[in-house]
Amino acid sequence: MYEIYLTLRSVTVAQRARDVCNRVGIRCVMQRSPRALATNGCAYALRLRLADARQAQMMLEREGIPVKGIYQKKPSGEFVPWAP
Repeated sequence: MYEIYLTLRSVTVAQRARDVCNRVGIRCVMQRSPRALATNGCAYALRLRLADARQAQMMLEREGIPVKGIYQKKPSGEFVPWAP
């Protein structure tokens, strides 16, 4: 299964993003950013299903929550930028 990681600048922003996703029924996990993504200065990430990525992105934009980056984790473990 493909996973999407939305990187966020702080724990507070990540908590707000998680709450928005949960409120609209998007299941996600807040976690420290994987090491490969933390090099961009993003300390926290939301991990969610590929099928929920676009809706999550739209909801976070609507709520004014800044997302630093969106990455897809391939089965090989590699992270690549995600484009809808």
